[in-house]
Amino acid sequence: MYKVTFEDDTIFEGGSPINSKWNDMPSKPIKKLEYILEKQTILMEGYQAYNHATERHYKVSKGIEVRILWLMVKKENDIMIIKYDFKTRRIDYDVAEWGKEWKGKPTTGWKIGIIKGKANTRIF
Repeated sequence: MYKVTFEDDTIFEGGSPINSKWNDMPSKPIKKLEYILEKQTILMEGYQAYNHATERHYKVSKGIEVRILWLMVKKENDIMIIKYDFKTRRIDYDVAEWGKEWKGKPTTGWKIGIIKGKANTRIF
């Protein structure tokens, strides 16, 4: 589903929408993050921090299904949010203020990024 390139050029490949392995990722500054979503690729690089979340719902006969993937990147006090709907295959964009990125509330799970070749030392 995604591939992370770190500051030291090592790569981490994420899992599925149900089990993304985001929390298993090494704690190293991110240089580039690529999401491969069916026939679309979303490339993000040069941000202070990166995050994502999934909206899931339960189907009685088929178990858990991910409906929307939220990709978030931080630049200064703004969060760019990219929403991918797996059902419609539609991508929407939004901007939120830092600390209000998830339905008006802060999120956890942020990973540090690299800006202009230098690791960001502070995201909060």
